Amino acid sequence: MVDDDNTELYPGCKNFLKLCFVVKLPHIKLLGRWSDKSFDMVLELLSDAFPKGSVLPKKFNEAKKIVKSIGLGYVNIHGCENDFVLFKNGFDKDNQCPKCKTSRWKSEKKSPDGKRVHRVPKKVLRYFPIKKRLQRYFVSSKTATDMRWHDEQRTKDGLIRCPADAIFWKDFDSKHPLIGNDSRNFRLAATIDGFNPFRMTRSTYSIWPVFLIPYNLPPWMCMKRPNFILSLLIPGPKAPGGDMDVYLEPLVDNLVDMYYHGVKTFDASKSKIFDLHAAILCTIHDFPGLKYLIFMLPSFAPSFVRSAIHSLVLYN
Repeated sequence: MVDDDNTELYPGCKNFLKLCFVVKLPHIKLLGRWSDKSFDMVLELLSDAFPKGSVLPKKFNEAKKIVKSIGLGYVNIHGCENDFVLFKNGFDKDNQCPKCKTSRWKSEKKSPDGKRVHRVPKKVLRYFPIKKRLQRYFVSSKTATDMRWHDEQRTKDGLIRCPADAIFWKDFDSKHPLIGNDSRNFRLAATIDGFNPFRMTRSTYSIWPVFLIPYNLPPWMCMKRPNFILSLLIPGPKAPGGDMDVYLEPLVDNLVDMYYHGVKTFDASKSKIFDLHAAILCTIHDFPGLKYLIFMLPSFAPSFVRSAIHSLVLYN
């Protein structure tokens, strides 16, 4: 990744380095709704147009590998058709659900020689690992300084100007010194809601993203779209309902580890390595989402999650 960030796009190019250019291309593909085939065609055209010696990827898969090296990739986790389990933690090699016995696969095709089998899962949960994403807030010295804004720069006159002035924030820090002892530790808000990604073409389909919002940042930054951290993309076609906790499991496992053990992180603003911890401070949702994050999450989350959520309800 460091080499790509220091490599010219082609000999003599002064406007772009390889890493910056390759990261922008998939972003444009997403906004323009390009197909994978059209993206490959654009790469071929650019390779022919640029001078010899260009370092452009040849295919979309090569571009995806470069983007994933930055820590912006995701993990595919197969799920039961009836939302009973995720095929992980001992179930990753099973071909059917251990509870309802339904097949894990939508289709199975063998190659002509019979040596390979191409399987298509019925449900796939996309999980975006949060540890690297949280660490990246401290790569830039400016962003790392903004992460301490709520403790070092906010106006403390007794009025509620941001979440750090609220009672539930102070109560959480006092009950959980592992988080409260360092202003750099993440106080996160979790939000979940379902929507139809196909607009009106297929009105029965529903997909559920789960976002995390860093409340450490100043109010004019934390609610901006670039600072929304997509952590889960729960598949449809129907809402999981009471089985939502099954799909929240990978995120909660990471949050539990971040709370108790943390992760070694380099703070660019202080040029020091520290243990970064994180916890969910509150939730944002409508009434249908209320039961998913308040009544389902506490069923397997540790006490710090329960107390944070219940204290918010109490103070509101």
